[in-house]
Amino acid sequence: MKKNIHLAFCVFVMLSCAHKPIPLEEPASIPSSESVAVEPANLEEKAIAPEAEPATGWDSTLVEETAGETGTGPQELSDEAFVIYDPSHAIQKPADFITPVERYGRLQIADFDHDANPATAARRQLCDEWGNPIQLQGVSSFGLQGAEGDWILSEAAFDVLAYDWRSDLVRFVVYVTENGYASKPNELLAKIEKGIELANKRGLYTIVDWHIASPGNPFSPQYLDAGKNLPHYAQIRQAHPEYNGPQLFFAYLSQKYGHLPTILWEIAGEPNGNSTEETAFEVWKDKFLPYSQSLVYTIRDYDADQLDNIVICTTDNWSRFIDVPVLSPVQDKNGQIMYSVHFRAGTDDSGYDDEEQVGLRKKIVNALDGRLAVLCTEWGTDERLLYPPLDEGQGSRGPFIDFSIRWLNFLDEHKITWVSWSLARKAAAFSLVRETSSAVPLDTDNDGIPNWDWDTELSISGRFVRAMLRGEAVPLYKDSKLMRDFENADLGNFTLNADNPNSALNVKPAAYKGNGLAAISGISTNGIWDNRLQLSSQNFLYGIYRSLSFDLYLPVLAAADDDALFVVKPILQYAQNGNMDTMNWWPDMIPQTIVTGKDFALVSEMDLMKTTITISLKPLNPAPKDTLEHLILFVSLTDLSAGSTVYMDNVGFSSLHNGDILYQLPINDQ
Repeated sequence: MKKNIHLAFCVFVMLSCAHKPIPLEEPASIPSSESVAVEPANLEEKAIAPEAEPATGWDSTLVEETAGETGTGPQELSDEAFVIYDPSHAIQKPADFITPVERYGRLQIADFDHDANPATAARRQLCDEWGNPIQLQGVSSFGLQGAEGDWILSEAAFDVLAYDWRSDLVRFVVYVTENGYASKPNELLAKIEKGIELANKRGLYTIVDWHIASPGNPFSPQYLDAGKNLPHYAQIRQAHPEYNGPQLFFAYLSQKYGHLPTILWEIAGEPNGNSTEETAFEVWKDKFLPYSQSLVYTIRDYDADQLDNIVICTTDNWSRFIDVPVLSPVQDKNGQIMYSVHFRAGTDDSGYDDEEQVGLRKKIVNALDGRLAVLCTEWGTDERLLYPPLDEGQGSRGPFIDFSIRWLNFLDEHKITWVSWSLARKAAAFSLVRETSSAVPLDTDNDGIPNWDWDTELSISGRFVRAMLRGEAVPLYKDSKLMRDFENADLGNFTLNADNPNSALNVKPAAYKGNGLAAISGISTNGIWDNRLQLSSQNFLYGIYRSLSFDLYLPVLAAADDDALFVVKPILQYAQNGNMDTMNWWPDMIPQTIVTGKDFALVSEMDLMKTTITISLKPLNPAPKDTLEHLILFVSLTDLSAGSTVYMDNVGFSSLHNGDILYQLPINDQ
């Protein structure tokens, strides 16, 4: 262990307290920025003295557990205590698989010339062991205090994350409140240690998150008192009686696991409710900076080796005031500090300014330009409608795949590491898995690697995030709605349009060798405006669909590939957002479609030629709540097909989409 240097603060002034350490505590009120200042120069005076040059390699072996009279090692759990279910379903690492730790080694924060412009300052960037800038991508657990979050702590589940999903890192979320660590510290500490071992065994990086979303003030007694009497911490308490909950937690874990190159410490996940945009800097300087500085020194004091693990600091407003620390950053002797930002794709993609930049993304760029190393330890595909939400399963909807793609493109552009929220086994828009997902997944695709089944265990969000982790294309889905199939000689409300000028035009039901069709005769060759058909009074949400389609049959004709045989132009008469007062009667926007000989194929059993006509609705730019009232089809034959009776079938709408809530049909778990 490094030489102990006792640092704490009283009334938010950092003091050197070698003889009489002062506990981590919050004053009765926040002093103004004029009365108290935490200057970097003062913090540097208290920096830990440089040690000997660090070793160049690292040992991936876990520290052996030791238990003595002081109780520094893990204690035996009582019969009533939580016991982690850990079936021995682990597979051998695939022969050609290179783990993230094998690829990147020990992580470090270093200067990075991001734009090759000598006039701009180099940014601070997450880099590999050799100083190359990198971007890691991974997933987060849900809160480990309950079955919705701790289910992933199995060998097989981590085989999926490592070898099937190809995640670089896993974040373990320790809710302190909400029946979490404060209520059952022994159980939560055991789960964290199990998670670290599962991830380290597979060469995955690990973030340990001390999560304080509720009540959100890092100095709340629920946090400072949490786990203080655990026997695991006896020796640390003896050396530092002033230490409180988070200091004991991170001191213990740093001492035991700090030698691993895989560990990053997130010292306060999602604080909130402490400040506004106007007061954010003062509250950072007077509250979050001293808190963060104290935890950094605690971790450095107890680190298991001479190589500093990265410490992740955070800001108020659910980790969204990311640029606030620029003027007064946390000090660290080797500069191994990062700052976390969180976002919800459906919420934080709004708020454009005059320069067409999203507010939160602009804050991130400001932080980067201010030489803060930034990573995103939590982002979700959902939309947070309530701040704070009643709980993580309420007040949100989604997934917002389009916005998520835009966010991930932004993170890629700036090489910002990201962690997707979350592996919650519950019915929520942000959940990557379904409630049916197994803690002991099987190899359902027979590739030698266990996986969560695409159809029964992965949500739309999970399929999307898995594809992003694997570097694959965004998954697509096809939805359709059949409007009319003309079976049982039933035309329904498919008729001639009231303004049809062609008196010879006729539509009637037909049964052609057992298949119900609409037979249309008398179509002229005078152009589309002369022949008007109508599907009336539909009154359904068509705006989630991207295309209109129908089957068309013609008699067998001797036509060349490029010969035009049929022309159609649809006009959709629709109510915008379902409001009949905004009825759009004649939006002449969709171009006509010309069907040629090469589009048809012979259906020998029907003695007809068939084609399926698909027409894009993109020119209309439909809104999800637009309601179709009437579909008008303007049609025409050509000289080659003149006089033919045309048969139509299976009129409907369809959509090939990425699962975004704006385009998808409702499904069970979304």
